[in-house]
Amino acid sequence: MSIHIIHLTGCTPTPLANYLKALGILRLVAEQKDPNVRLWWENEHAVIASCLSRDELLQFFFEEYKPTPIIAPWNGGSGFYQESKQEKKKEKKAKQGIIDLVEQITVKSKAVQIIRDSKANRFEQYRIAIDLGKTIIDKFHLIEQPKKEEKYLFISNIKKLSRGNLQNWIEASSVILNDEVRFPSILGSGANDGNLDFSNNFMECILCLFDLNSGKCIASKDLLELSIFNEHATDGLLKRTAGMYLPNSVGGVNATSSIEKAEQRTVPWDIILTIEGTIVFSSGIVKKYNSHSQGVAVAPFTVKPAGSEAGWNDSEKERGEQWFPIWTSPTCFHEVKCIFREGRASINSKNAATASELARSIGRLGVSRGITAFERYKYLERNGKAYYAIPVGRWNVAAQAHQKVIDHAAEWLDKMERYVNGDNTSNALKSIYRSTNDAFLSVMKNASPSRWETLLIAMGELECALGASVAAKMPVSSPPPLYNLPSEWISLLPSLEQSPELRLALSLASACGVHIKDEKPELDRYNTLRGYFLPLKFDSMKWQSFCFDSSNKTEYVARTGHFIKDAISILRRKLIQMNGVFPITSANNVYASLRDISAFINGNLNDDKIWALAKPLMAISDWKSIVHISASSAKSNIPAIYSLMRLAFPTDFKKDEKLITADPTTLNQLLANNVRAAGQSAIRRLISSGLKPYIQTIVADRQLSQRIAASLLFPVDSNSLGVLKSRLCKPTLEDN
Repeated sequence: MSIHIIHLTGCTPTPLANYLKALGILRLVAEQKDPNVRLWWENEHAVIASCLSRDELLQFFFEEYKPTPIIAPWNGGSGFYQESKQEKKKEKKAKQGIIDLVEQITVKSKAVQIIRDSKANRFEQYRIAIDLGKTIIDKFHLIEQPKKEEKYLFISNIKKLSRGNLQNWIEASSVILNDEVRFPSILGSGANDGNLDFSNNFMECILCLFDLNSGKCIASKDLLELSIFNEHATDGLLKRTAGMYLPNSVGGVNATSSIEKAEQRTVPWDIILTIEGTIVFSSGIVKKYNSHSQGVAVAPFTVKPAGSEAGWNDSEKERGEQWFPIWTSPTCFHEVKCIFREGRASINSKNAATASELARSIGRLGVSRGITAFERYKYLERNGKAYYAIPVGRWNVAAQAHQKVIDHAAEWLDKMERYVNGDNTSNALKSIYRSTNDAFLSVMKNASPSRWETLLIAMGELECALGASVAAKMPVSSPPPLYNLPSEWISLLPSLEQSPELRLALSLASACGVHIKDEKPELDRYNTLRGYFLPLKFDSMKWQSFCFDSSNKTEYVARTGHFIKDAISILRRKLIQMNGVFPITSANNVYASLRDISAFINGNLNDDKIWALAKPLMAISDWKSIVHISASSAKSNIPAIYSLMRLAFPTDFKKDEKLITADPTTLNQLLANNVRAAGQSAIRRLISSGLKPYIQTIVADRQLSQRIAASLLFPVDSNSLGVLKSRLCKPTLEDN
């Protein structure tokens, strides 16, 4: 038996109608003609391998294709009830000669009744489905579409009594859960979008293409070739819309309904094959792991809009986002069904609903299933109550490295997402969360060092924004601050050798204070800088949760986001806390080099980037694997004023040594730009400690004095202090 390769050049990943047409062709051929047919994507269009040749494929749809019984008797515009306002308008236009002859036929006699009265064998299942719909309508004594609870009971009944492809269609368009009916966004509000009923639109296209008694196709073959292969222009297009699946068929965003229907034409086969393709997206119910609950409704490859469940039309303005897989290996229909069934993906025994969770989930599924990319669509409201399926980009699938870092960030963002979507959350915080989530998705898409850096900074900004929100109004419950940040983050950022900002940020992240015990200083490795820019509660040797009460109001002083201002606020607060015992040292032997400090003092670095990187890096718990790379301190061109102030505010100590106590007056004079007085105060402090500075006075402008003060927050090691001492002070007997 020969295998024919057929390029479906009219079936492309965008718009959505063209993608769904490919699935519709695969499903219909597999179910009705060739069960071994395979489909894949190549050069931006679908390709099938089948025992059917191209002509035989066309012949199948012309002579043998049996339409799926697409009905929606729960909708007012389905044709099962009295004429809707839309149909009355059509009838009026028909009398005026505005619409064409084919549309006049469907107006004068409803499509539902015409198909019910048909004689051809290919419509037998359709006739059975319509009879079932009529039976249930009579059972409920309905004269108009059911409402709310009635709709739930109606759909429950028809689902129980339906079989075969009718049941598949109902499962694709609705899900019954917890005594209510849910509608997946891909089929609008239960096979309905605004004033367009998909089932009635489908039936009217059937009438345009087939003789209902003989079953023969009465339309030109050119129409089918135009739909499947995008070949042969024709005059047989209908003044009809394919709805949200083909935005070009419904005019522009601001177009009125009259313009849409007067100017836009659609191939009837496009509508038929598109709806046939939606049945592959069968929704369902998934139980949570190890749970006795009834489960949750899920739709394949969906992302929820803020504040609602994934892929369901709860939002008035947005029905969420759905991702459509593209694969390059020949795949049979059974395997395709498995792909979409597994599209109800999970992360850590939980349904993947957010964009970040879906990206993580499909990264694993895509690699294992041969999926190379996803075409992303958002369902957005246009004029009126109808929607567009708008393509928003291609997501390429690749095996995910650094899974520990990804999982940690995703877990924290997931906790943050639940809080951010609460009723009392500010729009500013929601905006920052969306930006952070976008940065996370960018990393998932292309994990370059610059994107990792953007994500890290965004997470720090989100944490600070949440802290400010907590400080303004203490919530009942809030997500935790960043904690246990994997040290692997450091290797993902731009190279340490090339980034002095990162090196200085690491020194700040490792900075800690000291406390006095038995009149001796001890390293206080958990007393980091975090409590100065976040309202945190310190418990069990770590910052565990947000808290803003009288115990920490005085510590929460660094809130501007600008490093120099925040550093000065922290220094002032520390001098008060430590009663002159100033040391800010490194808890993990990660120190700043004099060369990098010199670059900072000279204004050659991005100050705020240093601070933005340092904040989230303070959440690292394991520093053992971090190696700090620093330039040679001996080659630094450090100003003498820094050497003087640094020695007056030492950052390194040994347990058995007496510390040089710092004088808060010196810092206050420096910040007031009284540099001469600050210098004299520092010199006296060094002399009283046994040192003999060469210099007698110092000068600096206000900008330099501010930078010198801020630079005191960077911890430096003993070697660097020795270099400063040798440059600034005369040798002593101890030095010899």
